[in-house]
Amino acid sequence: MAVFNGMTLTNKGLVLQGKAQAGATLHYTRYAVGDGSLTGQAIPALNGLISPRLSLPINRLRTQPPNKAIVGTVLNNSSVTTGFFMREIGLFANDPDIGEILYAYANAGATADYIAPSGGADVIERTIDSVVVVGTASNITATIDESLVFARQAELEAHKTAASLDHPDESVTTAKLAAKSVNQAKIADKAVGATQLADGAATDTVIGNRTADPNTTAAYGLSGSVTALFSWILKYFKAITGKSNPFDTPDITLASAKAHVDAIAPHSGHAVTVRKINTSAGLQGGGDLSADRTLSIADDGVTDAKFGNRMIDDTVTATVDADTPTRLWSKLAFLIKAITGKANWFTPPKITLEAASASLDTLSSKKEDRANKNQPGGYAGLDALGQLPSSVFGSNTNAATLGGRPTSAFGQNFDVQTADLNTLVQSGFYRLGGNNANAPVGVQYGQLLVIHGSGDTVTQIVTGYNSDNIFWRSGNPPAAGGVGNWNVWRRVWHSGIQGNGSGVDVDTVDGYHAATGSTASTVAARDAAGGITAYGFTSTRNDGAAPIIVNSQGWVGNLNADMVDGLHASNIARYGGGVTSTTLNSQNADTGMYNISDGSTIGLTADWYHVIHMRHVSNDGYAGQLAIRYFGAGEMYFRSANGTTWGAWKKVVTEGGSSVLVAAQAGYNARYVRNTFMSTGDPSGGQPGDIWIKYQ
Repeated sequence: MAVFNGMTLTNKGLVLQGKAQAGATLHYTRYAVGDGSLTGQAIPALNGLISPRLSLPINRLRTQPPNKAIVGTVLNNSSVTTGFFMREIGLFANDPDIGEILYAYANAGATADYIAPSGGADVIERTIDSVVVVGTASNITATIDESLVFARQAELEAHKTAASLDHPDESVTTAKLAAKSVNQAKIADKAVGATQLADGAATDTVIGNRTADPNTTAAYGLSGSVTALFSWILKYFKAITGKSNPFDTPDITLASAKAHVDAIAPHSGHAVTVRKINTSAGLQGGGDLSADRTLSIADDGVTDAKFGNRMIDDTVTATVDADTPTRLWSKLAFLIKAITGKANWFTPPKITLEAASASLDTLSSKKEDRANKNQPGGYAGLDALGQLPSSVFGSNTNAATLGGRPTSAFGQNFDVQTADLNTLVQSGFYRLGGNNANAPVGVQYGQLLVIHGSGDTVTQIVTGYNSDNIFWRSGNPPAAGGVGNWNVWRRVWHSGIQGNGSGVDVDTVDGYHAATGSTASTVAARDAAGGITAYGFTSTRNDGAAPIIVNSQGWVGNLNADMVDGLHASNIARYGGGVTSTTLNSQNADTGMYNISDGSTIGLTADWYHVIHMRHVSNDGYAGQLAIRYFGAGEMYFRSANGTTWGAWKKVVTEGGSSVLVAAQAGYNARYVRNTFMSTGDPSGGQPGDIWIKYQ
């Protein structure tokens, strides 16, 4: 059984983990297994498996609070054609900036398991789970192949015995339920709403009996339960009929009452002889109403009880018009608000007019008097700096507050030689010692600024006394009343620490990202081998200076240059390969070496030929050609063009060839000149018919 002893995060995995802590998505993409052995490599420096054999999709991902996640896959040998020892395993993830990376790696070494090829007696299927630490990363995802997701036996057993099954919403459809399988005990109280009932389903039997209360004390309303609505109706019946029971017959019906009202003389024959007006409350002119009466109100007859309550509105703008008592009072309230400056007319003012007048009189009496300046009862004059002299308050004045604020509300100076910076949360200025806990690395005897306005968050800024470094951090620590922690120290880069060796790692340079590929609008960066990949290269170097300097003499494939050694292709003889007569019959064809399979198309005997074509530099129709026959007896021909047409082919005389030099003439013993020798020495050897020419 392979022993992997846990997975180790790679360097790129640690970087991605830091990005996830800052809020980036931690997205796992796949597993891979291989048979590579560690031979001194450092696991954190690996960018991939040493010898990968299989790529496995992720089929499950679940978090394991507080800071871990379980990522799983399944390995089977159905696609394995050649057996191997599963010695290494890697988990891959997507970095939002550079793409897929090797996130974590493990190697079983000598304990590796053999994975047999498919088609044999061994059918292998293994579940692989990795527990990875994710810290406080909150957005963890994975690319999961749903077709490979299945539950393990332990998960099925846990699902079967769970007290409450958790299925996706709307996954249990009507077709999945047996007929009449949902009984009353399975339905939660008040779970059936109005939209779940069929029209007409609420029959009298379903609704059941209700007991109405005609004496209900609940206030009337247009919305209520069935019982409440019936109770209000019965109570209203009682109010209409005036009976104690809503079912008692009324003394008169509404129809009878209307007929009585509509009658011309409903009270005919009944004289009004009784007194209808009570004069005891101040009304004059009492008596019966058989004749017109003029009523008047006695003095003081309208008491508070008769006038009743009124509501004052202090937003009514005051005007000089006559108005009702209520509006007049409202206008007075508006004026009171304007005088006091308060939001409501009934809110007491900050100071009474009488007190304000007294204060003004006091200030007037304290006006500047040169003779009594800074004297008891006199004016307190300002000094040349615009400040009150100490004689006003006396020396060493020590107030409990300044401007109504305690000393904790102002930044103070502190000397903290050994204090832990995690505990310093009061706003102020701190002089640090040589070894303060939780200070930035390398900062000694520096200065600390703490900013803690209010609430449970705080910020610290630190500078060193003998360096240009500035650090800052913020947090929500318990010392400030928070429930979190301090964030890590961040270094501030500035003009004093920029350039080579500063350690600055920026996302863009002048707005451009870095890329090792040929991505448009990016800054070119070297790849792992030190090379640069680009879409194109444009040189603006002056003519005469090399735009590219190449030290290697290696062959460059697919390099198509405009010139070679300063010469264009049209000025260099090239191998043109097999061509037709169209090319070779053109005086302006490119200078070069060609093949033609049928010499008869260019005026020669039918056969294969090597042809050298030489075009004039002016490209004006002047050219020459030399043709060498493949299978003949060493024949060679040449022809030239005079600017418009080709001349006839001429056969070249060669040693050992059959070219005729001199035709047979009468009286001559030889028909062919076999060899002609030219030499400065005496002839030697030779055969009959040879011609020897000696020249001085």
